[in-house]
Amino acid sequence: MQQNLATNTYKTCFTRDLKPGQIVYEDVYVENRRLLAKGHVLTERIISLLRNRNVQQVLIERTATNMGDSLKSFTKEATNPISTDIRHDYLRALGQLSSETRYGKLLNNAEDIQLLAGLFTSYLENPTVYKLLSNLKNHDEATYLHSIDVFTLGTLFAISEGILTIEEVGLGFLFHDIGKLYTASELLKKVQKLTKNEYAVIQYHAMQGYEILHQHGLAHIAHFAKSHHERVDGSGYPEGLEASELSIELQILQLVDVYSALTMDRPYHPGDCAVIALEKLFKKVSQFNAGLLYRFIDFVGIYPENAIVLLSDGSQAIIQQVNTLYPLLPTVKIFNTGNVLHMPMDFSLSIHKLITFHVDSPQDLFSKFSDFLLNNDVLQMRRYYEKLKQHYPQNEWFSHIYLPVFHVFRVIENYEMVPEKRFKEVKSTLVSLLEDTLKLFRKSDHAKKKFILLLGDIKKPAVIKLFEGLLHSQNIYSFISPANQSKEAIEKLVKLCSVDSLILVSEQFINMPTLDIQYYHLTEFQLESFMSHYVSTSIEHQQLIDDLQRFNKTEHLLFIQ
Repeated sequence: MQQNLATNTYKTCFTRDLKPGQIVYEDVYVENRRLLAKGHVLTERIISLLRNRNVQQVLIERTATNMGDSLKSFTKEATNPISTDIRHDYLRALGQLSSETRYGKLLNNAEDIQLLAGLFTSYLENPTVYKLLSNLKNHDEATYLHSIDVFTLGTLFAISEGILTIEEVGLGFLFHDIGKLYTASELLKKVQKLTKNEYAVIQYHAMQGYEILHQHGLAHIAHFAKSHHERVDGSGYPEGLEASELSIELQILQLVDVYSALTMDRPYHPGDCAVIALEKLFKKVSQFNAGLLYRFIDFVGIYPENAIVLLSDGSQAIIQQVNTLYPLLPTVKIFNTGNVLHMPMDFSLSIHKLITFHVDSPQDLFSKFSDFLLNNDVLQMRRYYEKLKQHYPQNEWFSHIYLPVFHVFRVIENYEMVPEKRFKEVKSTLVSLLEDTLKLFRKSDHAKKKFILLLGDIKKPAVIKLFEGLLHSQNIYSFISPANQSKEAIEKLVKLCSVDSLILVSEQFINMPTLDIQYYHLTEFQLESFMSHYVSTSIEHQQLIDDLQRFNKTEHLLFIQ
């Protein structure tokens, strides 16, 4: 086809030069099969697909050089310069938010982008709405972007659910967090764990949002701000409403709000990939409308591992593995044939819908983690290790993951259940994993208030590492040094590290220098026995200190000196 120079509505573009946001001018065919339809908005994944299929050139709309410009072809009605600026502000935010790793198959057509941009512009032509949203943006950029995200995802999902009052619902989604205007910016950005009082202040944003919207003549959407943290099982706030008291629009908002919060980067946590976020939603499925959750997953097109799905050819499969960079193309295992395949990039075979999903319990994950570890399958072991960590707060990783697996290893070693060579390889892998975790703790623990000097003289360094991890998890930073040192050297270390306790792990009692600190002495056997009491338990700081008291030798030290 020759380019129409008179109209100049499209241009030929090499695939190496394609950019997200450009719009395909003409259907793209590969081997007589349509790979891409006219009007499709290019994303990073689609561009990769074209390159991988050896497509050399694509005709694109000349006006569509990026996501912002792509709207110019259908925004002629926005003659007001302010309206045009508002649209472009929205599109810039959308470009920042809408990676395929979060949005899946959404926003792959110009019509949806046009609808969203049109709604957003119409809202902000109201001076009150414009002022409130501008104030939120200036107060906290992260909350503003989250609001844009919830509006985008929630509005499209609500349309797919047949909601008719979409103009009102979309505005309610956009302003669900407006109450955070009255929450201190420092508190919204706080990285450390919130105190009980701080959490109560954060929770109050729901009622504050309700009041703000009433005060500004937006009472018809105020319930979205007040009730977006309610849950269908009655466990939410501020009123503890249950499913029968919550509209379908509110139930959509509650689901999308959590998905957005989980997958967006925040000052206090990096965003989860979509697969992990969906697994977390399923773990708390009793709090949400389960049917909505299933349909939301189909809507986005990203499916968690272990999900049972129906494919477009009518067969059933289980999702075996998801590449977080290309979540729309997972590896699946077909039930009736047992074949394992990567979903094709041309979507000649696709996932039609979610049938069911089973969330692995921590016990299931630990079993798989330890099994793959013992088989020295490092890749699979790390996959389940990462999943297992999601179930526990960081300060319980040692008591719920490392101590149990080392206990399993001790049994295997004692009964010689694994060939010696493989056992050494596996143990090396585990110690390496343990060391990586300790590095993570060490980097963030220098602000801790309690410091101890840990002197070790044992044959199995892994035991000392486990104990160090247990101490870290209880907010105790330990400086580790060999036990076979002179009194003077130990005294110098105590003063240099400003420790208030000294723990000696050695078969021999060492005559320590006279120091005004607590002194504990354990043998290697006693230390292993001591730690075994914390396998798969949630321990508190004071409990650990109290339990150590039976090894306190402070008075004995003073007596012999």
